Amino acid sequence: MQRLQVQPDTSLHFGGNNPEFPVEIVEFCSERGILPHFREAALLAHQTFKSVRTLDARIQVDPEGDEERVVIDVTVDATVDEVLAAKKAYTRQWVQTAPPEVRDQIRLLYHLV
Repeated sequence: MQRLQVQPDTSLHFGGNNPEFPVEIVEFCSERGILPHFREAALLAHQTFKSVRTLDARIQVDPEGDEERVVIDVTVDATVDEVLAAKKAYTRQWVQTAPPEVRDQIRLLYHLV
């Protein structure tokens, strides 16, 4: 897994509005036609979680089936209440913009530090 570094109070260090993601993530998303949605989800995560330390992307295989999905791991330096509010805002916007079949293929996990 390649870590995508994000610095606080700046645009994404991995390319701003045109982020560069690991090749395996780009290929996975391109093959499924979800790359624009993945980019949108990553940028949305950066915008809604104000104290992002790192933003990682990885492919996860469901152990109970053969389904694969992209997981965006966001590590934040915030209180529990701040993170819960950010997650709620992220989910609200994500549900409004991404079709249901895409939402099932792209997931967000957050970690507090």
